[in-house]
Amino acid sequence: MYKCENCRAKKDFGDDVYLVESAYMERFLPTCSKECAKTIRDREIKKVKTIIDRMENTEIKKERW
Repeated sequence: MYKCENCRAKKDFGDDVYLVESAYMERFLPTCSKECAKTIRDREIKKVKTIIDRMENTEIKKERW
């Protein structure tokens, strides 16, 4: 049994599952349909883009050790 990461629908063994790779964890997120999978994939891509944007706009700091 699993819960869809998007709509939180409960599914049983034998039901179809669509897996989306997580942006942060080394695991796959289960979803119940292609539509939910696309939503989760877009969310994960947005997370990564946010981090990249933050890194690109971060000032390089100089320190003395």
